[in-house]
Amino acid sequence: MWVLPSLNRAPRVLLLLDAMRATGLSTPGIVILGSDQHGDLTSLSLPHGWSACCRPRDDNCLTQVLNRFLREHPELPWYGLICDDNWPITDEWDIKLIAAAMQSGISSCDDGWQAPKRMHSATVWRGDVLHCAGFWNPPITRHFCGDDLWEDIGRRFGLWTCLMNVRVEHRHPRSPSKDRWELDSTNRSQSEWAADDVAKFKAWKAGKEYAALIERFSARGQ
Repeated sequence: MWVLPSLNRAPRVLLLLDAMRATGLSTPGIVILGSDQHGDLTSLSLPHGWSACCRPRDDNCLTQVLNRFLREHPELPWYGLICDDNWPITDEWDIKLIAAAMQSGISSCDDGWQAPKRMHSATVWRGDVLHCAGFWNPPITRHFCGDDLWEDIGRRFGLWTCLMNVRVEHRHPRSPSKDRWELDSTNRSQSEWAADDVAKFKAWKAGKEYAALIERFSARGQ
């Protein structure tokens, strides 16, 4: 199932959902808005097989949203993440990414920016890969470093495939896209966490918990 988390950007989510339909979206998903956005739920025109909800008030960051979803839905064969600054270009991008992830373990796409070096834009994990980790985003961070984690795991264990023939643009304000989104209050509030997240991730990666994570993935391949 696709997870589309968004905070205070309902108009942008509406545009993204239209773009997803226009490129032949045929797989299920859920939009997760901020805890105070109940009024925006009725404005969403959802694709077939999609639902929408607001995050619990206790979930005040992306990491908590994603990790809660994984805990509450442990039975899914695949988990897809698409964010509200992504924009699908390639027809049937969703089923192509899912098919690749079911083969390799993790699949990402051409984001029009940092692929294939970085794991940005729409990404899919096979269920057993996330379950081996026990979380979706590093539990010691609030928003950042998930891509750093999964790039490392993906490269170490040969799990990551980047489909350069599937384009879902990452229209982040710092991207080179002429259609990139402008910096907004959500970007600014999240950027305040960046330095702390990076420092915590580096310390965690050098410690026992990360070593145990690597050991789990090593044992999984035997």
